[in-house]
Amino acid sequence: MIAAGIALLPDRYPTSLKTIESLLPQVDAILLSLNGFDSIPKGLVHPKIEVRYMGVNLGDIGKFHQWDGDFISCDDDLIYPKTYVEDFKNSKHQDSILTHHGSTFSAPVTNWFRAKAEDLNSVRCLSSNRREKKIKVPGTGVSFYPASIYPSIYKFVKDSNEWNCQDMVVGAWLKKEGRQAIALKHSRSYFGYTHPKETIWEETTQDRGKQTDKFNRILA
Repeated sequence: MIAAGIALLPDRYPTSLKTIESLLPQVDAILLSLNGFDSIPKGLVHPKIEVRYMGVNLGDIGKFHQWDGDFISCDDDLIYPKTYVEDFKNSKHQDSILTHHGSTFSAPVTNWFRAKAEDLNSVRCLSSNRREKKIKVPGTGVSFYPASIYPSIYKFVKDSNEWNCQDMVVGAWLKKEGRQAIALKHSRSYFGYTHPKETIWEETTQDRGKQTDKFNRILA
């Protein structure tokens, strides 16, 4: 059994239905946080869709939900390939977090933005990745968590109570466990993108000092 966790925003709906439609045939359940919604849109009524939260914006912590099987955390502005889950299942690294986005640098850093720019082994989901890489901070919009480790990750994320930085929080879990995630190979056209007018990442990274301090604190 596998579920996808997604946090939806009202200003991206109904475009975000493209995200859900790309995942529905591949998973047993889609677990939603409706961040900022005051009602459930008719387009989200489906036997596989379960609204787990609705109300004040939880940020990206709303991607994570209690689940006993394999789990994928997803973004609401990506369109996932038809082989997305199958590609994870075919990986030889079945005891690891698998991803298509992430960075390889460690805390502490003096400037988080510069560290990201200089991270030559980083992986971007909307760019090609020609070889598997070990990742310290995986992007939670494109990550797979096997059932054997997901309960521990879920508890760690929820206990952290951090807002819109779950990539860092999962990175902290990896550091605590002495693990690294694995970034799988993918082409530049692997994911589709819905081009939202503004992203949460842009909103939360405007203060460079604050972002650097957050990274150093969480990944200490």
